Amino acid sequence: MKPAPVRLAQLTGDDRPIAAFAFDWRSPSYGDRLISNDFTAVVLHESGPSLAWHGQLVQVRAGDAHVVPAGSAHRVYDFGKAAGIAIAFLPSVLEHARELAGALRLVPTPIHVPDAAFASLRRLAQRMIDETRTPALGSREVLHGLALCVVADLCRAAGATEAPRSGPVDAALAFIERSYARPISLRDVAKAVAISPRHLATRVRRETGRGVSRAAGDRGPATGRVRPVGSKTGHTGVHRLGRKKPPAR
Repeated sequence: MKPAPVRLAQLTGDDRPIAAFAFDWRSPSYGDRLISNDFTAVVLHESGPSLAWHGQLVQVRAGDAHVVPAGSAHRVYDFGKAAGIAIAFLPSVLEHARELAGALRLVPTPIHVPDAAFASLRRLAQRMIDETRTPALGSREVLHGLALCVVADLCRAAGATEAPRSGPVDAALAFIERSYARPISLRDVAKAVAISPRHLATRVRRETGRGVSRAAGDRGPATGRVRPVGSKTGHTGVHRLGRKKPPAR
């Protein structure tokens, strides 16, 4: 069965990328329909149990945080007497926070959060609700910052870290670092780690959230980008990459 799409705009009535709201057992429910959100939801359960389905049936209890990633097919079977706060945000909110986005994907759901951490998350979420109810100068920026704080604190409470990179990706970035003194191409890098240029570009983007040049630049100062390797690879819109020589000691 194809999941029914649910858009954040349906909840907010506008184009805001972030929403926060309190819910209780009287809140509208999608029943047992299979749905898929265009947003990530972080649900803090303050009281009462609920049942949900994420590949398998899970029970969410008081003190749990329930993460529903964007695009994840799921069902809400029963809110029971559950109450709490839900935070919803579009993937673009974490666009420039790739480490947090990677760590959030590793958070098990539901996860029971220690009392002190849960109280801190609830305070942040309540502040988000207040900013939503009475928007003022800078509210959009404040909401964005609070959403990042919620994600960071939840990942820390879960002990999650950035998803580890595979051997070929780390080897490729290390090869680029060692080659700061000469221009290199994507094909040169791919050959050094024994995989195809297209496969390398795909893996680097999937594991770091960046293109090869930008991912390499994150590891140190760069003066350019990987130069093109030909139309057959599908990566012709980039240029040479050279690395600044470290200052003499």
